[in-house]
Amino acid sequence: MLRGDLMASAEDHAAENDGVYAISVWSWPDMTAEEIALRVKENRGADRNPLGHGKIRESAVGRIYGAAHPGFSLVQSDEDGHYDLILPSPPSEEVWDALELMFDPAQPNPASDRR
Repeated sequence: MLRGDLMASAEDHAAENDGVYAISVWSWPDMTAEEIALRVKENRGADRNPLGHGKIRESAVGRIYGAAHPGFSLVQSDEDGHYDLILPSPPSEEVWDALELMFDPAQPNPASDRR
């Protein structure tokens, strides 16, 4: 997802959730980003694949909760493996710079037809 798309997603979440800004993430223990993307596609079906983006990024819980990034948190949703990554404030350059440091560089998404 592009930065602008992530900002819009965080703003949509806030509009629907009492002003709480968040972006959607997926995680299962001991799985790589590639494995997670393929699992989500398999579980949801290609026509409902929320990870259909051409690129994906990988992180770890410890990097999200690290001391260098105060105020971010993960909240599990009702769907297996899905979490909301809660932002400490409305989207800003500072928030997006922190997110940039939390995640590895973008890589091709094996669950997407777009590259």
